[in-house]
Amino acid sequence: MLSLAASVNARTLRELFANRNFLALLIGQWASYTGDQFTLIAAIPAISALTGGNTFIAAGVAIALALPQIVFGLIGGVLVDRLDRRKAMVVTDLVRGFAVGALIFVNSAELVWIYFVAAFLVGLCGTLFSRLALLHCLPSSRGGSWRLPTRCWKRGSSSR
Repeated sequence: MLSLAASVNARTLRELFANRNFLALLIGQWASYTGDQFTLIAAIPAISALTGGNTFIAAGVAIALALPQIVFGLIGGVLVDRLDRRKAMVVTDLVRGFAVGALIFVNSAELVWIYFVAAFLVGLCGTLFSRLALLHCLPSSRGGSWRLPTRCWKRGSSSR
């Protein structure tokens, strides 16, 4: 079996980018990732303003974001193999959206804990979603054909 890198050439890239499902997933993820990063960048001065410049709290939010990636990064593939991929991708994106949307309610130092919860959920859902999208939705070369739509939206636990 060829690895993904060994099987990529100009023809297969054209086929991949001609696939509307893949393009929708790719563009959606670029937009979502960009929004997540801008939100987290904006969180640092917002937390600083709410807490009177307490850098430990801002560092705690960064740790809350990184912790799920560290803890669940290695076992994320095992976890997502047990889930219905399509539902799991929708749920993880919705949870990320609600977590980031909850930040609008943080208007005092007493509510800064919402940043910790939101950062943890964004990190957790991002880790699981990236495992779903990258490990199970990117096409593999089997018999010379790219099978993105059936692999990406297929129900069941098989990753082949």
